[in-house]
Amino acid sequence: MRTAAGEIDILAESAGVLAIVEVKQRRTLGDAAVSVSARQRARLMGAAEIVLGEHPEWGREGVRFDVIVIDAADALRRVCDAFRLEG
Repeated sequence: MRTAAGEIDILAESAGVLAIVEVKQRRTLGDAAVSVSARQRARLMGAAEIVLGEHPEWGREGVRFDVIVIDAADALRRVCDAFRLEG
């Protein structure tokens, strides 16, 4: 989903909890995980605020930020609740 603040790779909702998911692929899972910078997290949070403003019915039970990391061999790992809104 594209917003004025940036793109969200995946939006998924289950039991009222909205997962905002960033997908990163690098040579190793570790490289992919550390590639989610503070700037990128801030962009995702800004995009989330826009999405939630446009769709207040989404995420009624909460919102979390997940990261899916993929390595060169296409192995993947999902990190649930990878980071949170501060404040």
